Amino acid sequence: MHIRRFVGPTLLEAVRKVKEELGPDALVLSTRSVRVARGRFGLLARTAVEVTAAVDRDHHPAASGRGEVRRTGEDGAAGAARPARVGPDPSWRELVIGRALVEPLQAEIRELRRSVERLSGDRLDEDLLGEIRALRRLRLDVDAARSGDRLAGRLVAAGLAGRHARSLAAEIAAGPEEDAPRLLAQRLARRLERRLAIPRADEGPRADLLVGPTGVGKTTTLAKLAALASDLAAEEVALLTADTWRIGAEAQLKSYARLLGVPFERVTSPDELGRLANRLARSRLLIDTAGRSRRDGEALGELLRLREALGRRARVHLVLAAPTREADLRAELERYRSLRPDTLIVTKLDETGSPVELLNLLLDEGTPPLSWVAAGQRVPEDLDLPDPEELASWLLPAEAA
Repeated sequence: MHIRRFVGPTLLEAVRKVKEELGPDALVLSTRSVRVARGRFGLLARTAVEVTAAVDRDHHPAASGRGEVRRTGEDGAAGAARPARVGPDPSWRELVIGRALVEPLQAEIRELRRSVERLSGDRLDEDLLGEIRALRRLRLDVDAARSGDRLAGRLVAAGLAGRHARSLAAEIAAGPEEDAPRLLAQRLARRLERRLAIPRADEGPRADLLVGPTGVGKTTTLAKLAALASDLAAEEVALLTADTWRIGAEAQLKSYARLLGVPFERVTSPDELGRLANRLARSRLLIDTAGRSRRDGEALGELLRLREALGRRARVHLVLAAPTREADLRAELERYRSLRPDTLIVTKLDETGSPVELLNLLLDEGTPPLSWVAAGQRVPEDLDLPDPEELASWLLPAEAA
């Protein structure tokens, strides 16, 4: 058996050298990646593929011409030619060579599959799912724009997504044309009413966890909720903060607690929050959290642990600002989806002239229901329960109907 090693920049190049040197009957024994030194001190080393191959000496190209041996008799005359030694069926060699070539590729495929499986629970996968949902919505909107429906087209021009515009237009198409504006306002308000979550006084002491991006007004909204609960509903309220990142956040909420005359506690860990929740079991807990970057996956893990520490009392409210673009609103909704928000709270309505993008978000299936709307900094005057007729009026000025 003649054994040699061949090195090439790729597996195919190394195998080509094997065939050139040892012939088509060569048997590939193994393959592996190696580093080939280049330049002074090997600083320019590159990755290559080393193939170990073997061939029977009788089949080595150097032995060509010796495959047939002339036999001489006793008289020295040339005798009949002895047939060359017959090698084994080469099919088994092809099988082994095939395995040597395919197995490294199969290993790479298995590693890629494992990488995809690891990504299935990561942020990248959630972003990908969000993009798929956005493409589906876009397809529905394009279909609506092509439908040729006059009313649907006017609703789209007013800012409503095409999928919702076509659906609403189809609902009122059978009625008299002169009643279309009134019917449209009624049907839209009815749809929005199903997307609201009005707080109930008979739910018992809750633990409200406010989450959301930076700058949406979580702390001010928390103070408004505390004022409404303590003054109007006569509930026992405690303000808590888990925002240990933002400078001044603790002092701001502590000042609100002092003005409202309610307890204030600082939370540094989920375990501490669980102990406070047990100690304040008769009080409604209102918990502020830190806003973080959209790419901060660690922050979501902390929020999940806070929710778990509160147990069944927990209610998660995702706070979003009305002036935010629809694409960013949807991105934040996807980001916090793993927290399973119970409701949405929309702030800064006074800072936007066109909150129609919020309607598109609310009308989508899978969006948490709306519980509160805020339109100013006054505590608690600028916090209201959402009204479906008023929400519908955002979309339906006279020229849109």
